[in-house]
Amino acid sequence: MTALTLKRMKFAIILFYLSLFVGLALYDEKPDPELAREMARPLPEILEPGNAWIVFLGFASPEGVTPYVRGEEMIRKLQGAALTDNNFVEFYKSVVDSKSELSFQGKMPSFYGTKDGGMLTFAAEHPDEIAALLRNNRVLLSRYESLRTYPRYTEPLDYGYVTPSPKFSPLRSAQRTRLLQLAARAGQGDVAGALAGVREDAEFWRFIARSSTTLISKLISFSALNIDLRFAAELGAHRPLNKQEMEIVRDILRPFDNGEVSLAGALRGEARYGQRGMELEIRQQAKNSRGLDSLLFKANATRNRMYADSRDYIRLAGMNPQKFALEVKKREDDNKGIRRIGIPFLYNPAGEILTMIGQSAGMPKYIEKGHNLEGLRRLSTLKVLSRLEDVPPERMQQFLDSHSRELGNPYTGAPMTWDSKKGSISFTDISGEKPIDIIM
Repeated sequence: MTALTLKRMKFAIILFYLSLFVGLALYDEKPDPELAREMARPLPEILEPGNAWIVFLGFASPEGVTPYVRGEEMIRKLQGAALTDNNFVEFYKSVVDSKSELSFQGKMPSFYGTKDGGMLTFAAEHPDEIAALLRNNRVLLSRYESLRTYPRYTEPLDYGYVTPSPKFSPLRSAQRTRLLQLAARAGQGDVAGALAGVREDAEFWRFIARSSTTLISKLISFSALNIDLRFAAELGAHRPLNKQEMEIVRDILRPFDNGEVSLAGALRGEARYGQRGMELEIRQQAKNSRGLDSLLFKANATRNRMYADSRDYIRLAGMNPQKFALEVKKREDDNKGIRRIGIPFLYNPAGEILTMIGQSAGMPKYIEKGHNLEGLRRLSTLKVLSRLEDVPPERMQQFLDSHSRELGNPYTGAPMTWDSKKGSISFTDISGEKPIDIIM
């Protein structure tokens, strides 16, 4: 082989690698067609008088300013900032005014934990504290009561991470105060009226659960429904119920439909939410780009990878509890949740690192919360039925065994477990380590 031939071979190899590197630097994937369709999907109007989310956003507005007016003002400013590409830091300065907002007054006790009792006992022993909570939070309570009159709950998804989030804490405290008021009512003998109030509250939060298109809203609805179910079970087991009262309890504790406990709809919304956030970030970066960013970060490839993760979680969230449990176990055994560096890293290193950081390995735990809520509904139903049938402690496990088909562990179908020492019934989460229980 001549020196000239070797020289040509070296030149060809250098040219090949230069072409490869240039190609990798310039290459970007085509947009995922499904992603393109999802982003083009029209959404309902946010600023509509019947939208309860706007009221959520302005729930703690100063006295004299209605929550809807306050929420509408914030969204209009957000829309203006998005249209003009203004600095969103300035937007937040213009809408955040925590000093003038209402805050919940008083300390809200915890309920249904390992060391605290139920609401009925608290209401009987602390009437003055409940009266003070009602008196000092009358505006927030009035606003909470009015929420049931709104026919829609539509969250904005197209402003990404700059979207202001409702302050759920005063809203949740108002819910607990309202339930304490109902507990006091039951203690005075009006159990049917108290149950009717719990049913109204549970129906509202079922509505929010069905309508939620973001993760935080869905999880807040789960938390609210958790206390509704436990309080309904406490009322249902407090004393023998008449026919009317029992019908209300059955209505509160009826099975959830898939849209109420499934996170599929919320994760679909989160996918769009995240994509819009990515668009805003890309626009901001483009203003300060020095030209090298596009060599390391490919917008389409990054967005495709983000959507692939979302699509996988949406599919997982659509499974029933038993299939979901099997899939989670399989993933743990296969280490499927660990992303490995692949070919896309060669042409999109920054984007791949970004999606690896943003990938939520804990998402199955959030999905599990919906199935756990269904399990709690079954425990609550069993508590009421055991009182109705007057089941003694020595026959409790037999009673649970007899109801395993329709009211068993949602993940395994096995009967719920009776703990005679704690006086509780329970099932364990998917890991088999954390019990979800209810005191009988």
